[in-house]
Amino acid sequence: MGYLRGMIEGTAASWSNAAQAAGGVGSFLLGMSLMTESLRRLSSEALRSMLMRKVAGPWTGSVLGMGMTVAMQASSATILATMGFAAAGMVTLPTAIGVVAGATVGTTSTSWLVALTGVGKAWFPWFMPVLLVGALARLIGRGRIFDFGGFLAGFGLLLAGLNLLRPVTAPLVGTLGLMDQSGTTLTSELVLLLAGAIGAMVMQSSAAPIAIAMSALIDGGVSFRAAAPFVVGASVGTTSTALMIIPFARAAGARVGVAWICLGVLAGIMALPLLPILESLSQNWMGGNEPLALALFHTSFTACGAVVGAAIARPLARLLGMVVPDRGPVLLRNIDEIGGGVPSVVLEGMRRGVAAMGAVALRAAESRMRGGAQPPAAILEDLRNAGRSLRVAATTAGTEGLDSQDMERQVASLQALEHVKAIRRMLQRDDLKPPPDPHSTFLDFMERASAGALGAVAWLESPKGEAPSASMRKLVREAGRRRQAARLNTLQATGDGKVSVENAKAHLDAMRAIDTLVEHTWRLVSDLDVAITARDTDDDAAIADAAIADETN
Repeated sequence: MGYLRGMIEGTAASWSNAAQAAGGVGSFLLGMSLMTESLRRLSSEALRSMLMRKVAGPWTGSVLGMGMTVAMQASSATILATMGFAAAGMVTLPTAIGVVAGATVGTTSTSWLVALTGVGKAWFPWFMPVLLVGALARLIGRGRIFDFGGFLAGFGLLLAGLNLLRPVTAPLVGTLGLMDQSGTTLTSELVLLLAGAIGAMVMQSSAAPIAIAMSALIDGGVSFRAAAPFVVGASVGTTSTALMIIPFARAAGARVGVAWICLGVLAGIMALPLLPILESLSQNWMGGNEPLALALFHTSFTACGAVVGAAIARPLARLLGMVVPDRGPVLLRNIDEIGGGVPSVVLEGMRRGVAAMGAVALRAAESRMRGGAQPPAAILEDLRNAGRSLRVAATTAGTEGLDSQDMERQVASLQALEHVKAIRRMLQRDDLKPPPDPHSTFLDFMERASAGALGAVAWLESPKGEAPSASMRKLVREAGRRRQAARLNTLQATGDGKVSVENAKAHLDAMRAIDTLVEHTWRLVSDLDVAITARDTDDDAAIADAAIADETN
């Protein structure tokens, strides 16, 4: 009976420890999620501006990626945002790889946060009131106060989770048999590495498994030599987030996701042979403080991987360009449904997508009114599908996190999309088919409209400098006068018997269609001019220069 009672009590204690650990992990993950979301909303537009203005290569990208991750306390948030930037054409792939490399180092700031504030500190209870302050700020605050309250509440939940985890981690580690793994042999290192990777995959976070390792380390559940490969595994395992995103991302974004996986695995491979050296250095520099030594170890091996990653960013970008080719219509490549959780990224992708669609539609229209062939059905279908995807992207992004200027740009992009749709329908109906035996008045009218359309195409493809809105508006007025004069001349020639009724009707229909095309072109250019602020115009130039430099190098 005594044995049975002891077994039951032991099982009950194990279940109790497991339940408390589950609650601790849940509180930790919820706190991390709340902190990340709040910080992302507080800083997303500033980070977007920094990424577009300040970054011109993998090395500067790695510095910014590290800073972004420290600010948002989540490498996945930084990298998913970068995937959106890349898919929207806002950064080049080598730069994006640099950002990913830096983000892997920046995520180790969470380890330092846990080591300094959450594990084994007697002053832990003094931090708990921030949970109440954060909750009250979210309840009664608005805007940035609401988001700052979310950050404080998330921080409080993170610490509460650590407080729940610490007393039960060592018993659970013993139950799972990890105490038997010394980390001194290749087999035990691989077992611990796999355990850390599985933990990060299940929790979709490297911070939570590392916090568990630190708790076990403090209470003697594992040795430093065993905790180190567990941390390496957690660092590699967190890249599994990319596996769930890559199938749904555009090719440019998918390449960033693959680069994330490659750099994570590279850092893990480099860490194992360096483990004894880094372990010794970490413990010596931290004076026996094992949680801080583990945080330093985490930073050390990820920094080694990041340096190599930034160094090979350009050849890796070329390789990924071959391994992950562009797929789907060209018009859809700047439209990313994910957007990295940053609505302004989706907004920029929308603006670029509408501009690309407008350029394709206007080129086809200009060619057709000069007597060229009607555009293939595949091009018209691509325009239709791209328009649908843009509307879905706009609906998905919503207006949360957009200021009044961005909302105005979103509306302008959608209005421009309607004018592209109208031009596509004109092409489908073949409204721009030139009349037989066009007379000189029509030819002059058509030449002016053609020059205006090509000028608009040039600006849509490279929106530098002032938009041709004023010249297009002038052309609209001129086209109205010319069409009216041409109409009178055509009717007079028809009455005099110089032109057949069928030919006159064809001329009038063609001139009406060209007049309508000029009107839609003007409104398309004007709306997209609203969708591009002066800051964005400068950004486009910087991005183009960076892209040219990347190709040259």
